[in-house]
Amino acid sequence: MADLSIYLFWTGLIVSLLASGGYVVYVASAAFAGRRITAATDLGTVTVSSGPARPNRGIGRVATMLATLCALTLLSAVATRWVAVEHPPFSNMYEFTVAFSAGIATAYIVFEAVTGQRRAGIVALPIVVIMLGIASQFPSDVVPLIPALQNGPLLAIHVAAMMVSYSVLTVA
Repeated sequence: MADLSIYLFWTGLIVSLLASGGYVVYVASAAFAGRRITAATDLGTVTVSSGPARPNRGIGRVATMLATLCALTLLSAVATRWVAVEHPPFSNMYEFTVAFSAGIATAYIVFEAVTGQRRAGIVALPIVVIMLGIASQFPSDVVPLIPALQNGPLLAIHVAAMMVSYSVLTVA
């Protein structure tokens, strides 16, 4: 299970990178969507703009699907890590950073579903990529808990509440 968790972590990193790129292309597509119509008349040249441009919705849907896949992959990485280590996976920096990244991705998906604001993905998903890049630098070995952390329910409640609140704050 620990190996599966590592594979899911790397998959989540790749998918979050693709989702970040998707949101960049989505926001940039608005810059190319504006239309200007120029007409030559007897009195001179007239230029008319079509109004504010909107991003390409198809690209936005693909970016959202990738972000959702990222969140699901990272949540699966956290769940399989939990099974592998037999305690909540918040005991070292690698585990916490992966769980925090999963929380940010999930909080963003909920935010987008509630508000319909896809443009925020251009900020939220690169944060996930950066956090996962940082997590890749920490050792991912499965080690037993130190005695100070061996109160399983308290560890799960305390760290999970902190992680969820930080994730929501990051998206906000």
